[in-house]
Parts: sequence; C-alpha cells; structure tokens
Amino acid sequence: MSETAGETPKSGRASSVNAERHDGAVDRARVAAAILERTAARGPGRTVCPSEVARALARDWRAAMPAVRAVAAELADAGRIVVTQGGRPVDARTARGPVRLGAPPPRHD
Repeated sequence: MSETAGETPKSGRASSVNAERHDGAVDRARVAAAILERTAARGPGRTVCPSEVARALARDWRAAMPAVRAVAAELADAGRIVVTQGGRPVDARTARGPVRLGAPPPRHD
C-alpha cells in the first residue's frame, strides 16, 4: 500500500510529500503545526529536537532546519512553546548549537 499525501505512514512521521511546497521550501504553517503537535504530544517537562520536526516535514531535513528554528522562535515569542539549551530558555534566533523545543510550563492564573 502506498502513502497518500496527508496520511501518516507506519513510521509515525508525517508524509514528507505533504509538507514541502513544489519549490522545495517548507510551508511555515505546517512547520508551526508540526512543532505544536510534537511538543504537546511529548508533554510538559519534555522536549523534542528541532531536527525531529524537520525530518517529519521534508526529505532534505537539513534544508528545513532554518525554517524550523525561525518558526520555533516565533512560537516562543507568542508563548506557545519554549526553546531551551542546556535546560535554560534561549532565543532560537541567537542561540548557537543544539536547542530543544517544549511545551510551555503550565500557567497558574
């Protein structure tokens, strides 16, 4: 049985056919959705590697990494995720080296 765009294969990763535009760029809305989905699924206090998101979105995941980091920075600015390095919050735009993406801590309003 072959994959159809939009279906999730047995590997649990989203079909890369669905996330890449015809020009090979990654759709930013899909990047945001993938980040939010994975951080929510991982749960509070746990994180995902941005490369995990990129691998689920594009065949050439390394080329997708700048878009994943840029969208992660936007989501962090909006308080929808946290970007950490060594367990501490960082700005994804300026952090050098590996970062992690996680759900924000629960709010106690």
